[in-house]
Amino acid sequence: MSDNFYQELDKANYKIIENNKKKLSDKSPNTFCILYREDKENYKIQYSKYFLEELVKRSNNSITDITDNNEIDVRISNYTYEMYLERSLHNTRDELNETRVDLRRFLAPECSAEKIRELTERKNQLQNELRTIFVEIQGLNERPYVHEHRDEFNLKMLENVPNYMKDSFNIINYPKWGEVIEFDYDKLKARMLDDYMKTGSKDTLAESYKILLQDMEKFPNLYSIKNNRILEISKEMPYEIMEKNRLHREYCFQLLQSREYTGIALRIYDLRESRPIPADNITPEQFEEWRSTVLKEWEVLAKELWDTIPEKYKTAFNMRLDSSGIHSFAIHM
Repeated sequence: MSDNFYQELDKANYKIIENNKKKLSDKSPNTFCILYREDKENYKIQYSKYFLEELVKRSNNSITDITDNNEIDVRISNYTYEMYLERSLHNTRDELNETRVDLRRFLAPECSAEKIRELTERKNQLQNELRTIFVEIQGLNERPYVHEHRDEFNLKMLENVPNYMKDSFNIINYPKWGEVIEFDYDKLKARMLDDYMKTGSKDTLAESYKILLQDMEKFPNLYSIKNNRILEISKEMPYEIMEKNRLHREYCFQLLQSREYTGIALRIYDLRESRPIPADNITPEQFEEWRSTVLKEWEVLAKELWDTIPEKYKTAFNMRLDSSGIHSFAIHM
């Protein structure tokens, strides 16, 4: 690959790193984050050895294993949040204080070394497959991860959860569609009453309860609390979530029918169709000039259109602005 490709990759990675640093610095004080997954028919999160090694390294060996007792600790670790943000990195550079080369896939991937050992054993048993296995091993040696037929799941972070709720939540795992984070607000209310019985301060109790009500509104519960730290339940999507999704679909349908959205959709289509394409057999110098002039002008137009779109449409249809235009992912009706 050309030096220009790596230069552009470095620039992209630098922006990602700076964006991640800003997210970390903007995180509300005295809060924590919770890693959870969405969809995929698998009831366990399987961490890769690579992820665990990096997590142990960053945590100074305070987290050394994942068990039923401490998986919650891994999910709420500040280092897990850092590595979650870093998953989008394709390459890293020493001058940016990065030591690993790929933090994107920290769930369930096979590393090349393990696969090579597996194929080597198979080669010894099945001599007639020697040539095929040798080719596959060579391919594995050329890339850090083997992820065919392996999914990373759709991971999410529940951010800025107040620290006083750290030991009062549970993760309910529905294998067929995802996980639910649930807070034990009865436990928190009981703790407040205990503190009141010790101190006798009605003002403190009233203020604490006011804060709790605000946090309950931010992180509402729909399910009954179980004692298990991570509870696996083989059920379909709970009714409450289905009803919530139904109402959201109805809201999206109303937006789709609006005259305003019709105009926005047409402008988005026209923008995408007008995206310039460089000429064939263009030299690197000519490409740089084209990108800094023609493509840059189009990107300015795309950003101007993006800024005029109301937030309700961006949120409802999960709109994204990237180098190819504005994309709208409307919910399936």
